[in-house]
Amino acid sequence: MKKLILFTLLVCTFSISVHASIEQGITAFENGNLALAKKIFSQESDTSYQKYLYLALISSENNMLDDAEEYINAAIELNANNANVQFSYAEIMAKQAEAASVFSLLSYIKKVKKAFTAAVNLAPENIEYRSALIQFHINAPSMLGGEINEALKHAQDLKKLNALLGTSAELHVYGAMENKQKFDNVLNAALLDFDDEPELFYQLGLYYQKQENYNQALFYLRKASNMRASTNE
Repeated sequence: MKKLILFTLLVCTFSISVHASIEQGITAFENGNLALAKKIFSQESDTSYQKYLYLALISSENNMLDDAEEYINAAIELNANNANVQFSYAEIMAKQAEAASVFSLLSYIKKVKKAFTAAVNLAPENIEYRSALIQFHINAPSMLGGEINEALKHAQDLKKLNALLGTSAELHVYGAMENKQKFDNVLNAALLDFDDEPELFYQLGLYYQKQENYNQALFYLRKASNMRASTNE
C-alpha cells in the first residue's frame, strides 16, 4: 500500500513538473527569449506535441525553415487534431512556399490550404484562423487552390463572429471579385455602422494600397491613425 501511495505521489509530482516546465517555455517564447525557450522545450519528453510545436515556432522565428518544417511535422504526427498545430503548420508551409522553387511550390501551397482549412474546422470560432483562410483564398490563384467564393463564404461566417472584421473581409473579397456594386453597398453600410472604428479605415487603407491607389490608401490610413482607438490594437 505504501509503495502504491509513493508511486502515485511520484507520478503526480512528475506531471506537475512537466506542466510547469512547459508553461515556463511558453512564457520564455512569448517574452522573446528564444534561446531559453529552446533549451526548455528540448528537454521535454519526445511524446509532447508542444515540444515540437514550439521548437518549430522558434526555428521559424530564426528563419531556419527546414528545421521548422521537421519539427512541425513531428507535432502534426503527435496531435493533428490541435487547431493551433494545424495553423502553425500552415504558416510554416507558407514561409517555405515563399522560398520554394517552382517545382515544390504547388506541394507547399496545397499543404497551406489543407492546414488552414483544418484549423478553421477544428476551431470554427477562432477569428485569426478564419481570417488567414480568407486571405489565402483571396490571394492564391485558382490554379494554386484559391477559391474566391470560398473566401466570400468564410467572410460571411466571420461576420457572424465579429461584424466589423467580417465586413472588412467582405470588402476585400468583393474588391478581389471586382464587383463594384457589392463593394459599394457593403462600404456604404460600413461607413454608417462603423464610422467610429479605426479598424475599418485601416482595412480600407490596406485595400487601396494593394490596388496601388495610394492617394485613397493614404486618406484612409491617416483617418485611421487620427481616430481615438478603443483598444491598444
